[in-house]
Amino acid sequence: MTELKATALIDPFQREIRYLRISVTDRCDFRCVYCMAEDMKFLPRSEVLSLEEIERLARVFVGLGVRKIRLTGGEPLVRRGLTDLVRQVSQIPGLETLAMTSNGARLAAQATVLREAGLQQINISLDSLDPDRFHAMTRTGELADVLAGIDAAIAAGFPRIRLNAVILQGRNDQDVLALVTFALAKGIDLAFIEEMPLGVIDDHDRAIVEPGRARRAPGMGEVMRDADERRVLRSGEEARAAEPVARRDLEIGALHDQIDIGEGDSLGLQAIGD
Repeated sequence: MTELKATALIDPFQREIRYLRISVTDRCDFRCVYCMAEDMKFLPRSEVLSLEEIERLARVFVGLGVRKIRLTGGEPLVRRGLTDLVRQVSQIPGLETLAMTSNGARLAAQATVLREAGLQQINISLDSLDPDRFHAMTRTGELADVLAGIDAAIAAGFPRIRLNAVILQGRNDQDVLALVTFALAKGIDLAFIEEMPLGVIDDHDRAIVEPGRARRAPGMGEVMRDADERRVLRSGEEARAAEPVARRDLEIGALHDQIDIGEGDSLGLQAIGD
């Protein structure tokens, strides 16, 4: 086995960490039922790192071997000065990829400037193409705003755009095929992602699916049969096989004096912004 450099970030399985996700804020202009309570209480602004401190943090991790950084939230686009942060981070020597995850609601006005600032990839959350279901799931979101953001990202020329959809039984499982058709028509990627037990929720039951029973949304069989040919979906095993063995993801936010060491070697921090 090749000996890894002493300055690299290495997990207990001797894998080098090369991918970092930085949460720039816990604030969001949506209140998705699987993510946030309708009446959220956010962290005090006095505990937030400045944009300069976040840039310094990114620079330190690139110096430790990180080659891809993804800016997340909350919703990153609600953070004032985000474009300046993107410009600063994108110019860090050694960084190969700068990406962002967004709900897309504010993207129509910012896609071009973000691309010009150095952002290379963007993931956009889209759980339904039905305006009423979309609003019900996000509580505050308008589908038209997100669709305009997707079109703006395409027009801005991002090398990679991916849609993320969380499919919930009884809420939006009828949207699976419509989302696939939409992504194919736009020429962008689509990922159906598992709901994660994160955040505070008050009216959504995460235990909807009985333990040990797999549920398949209507039409999912047809989608999976076409997955390899259309490169829209990949099974969990295929996705894992596609990941370099030596790479390990690390999630980190930028909150002063609050470090949560989770299970195993995971490290989580969180930040708020304006």
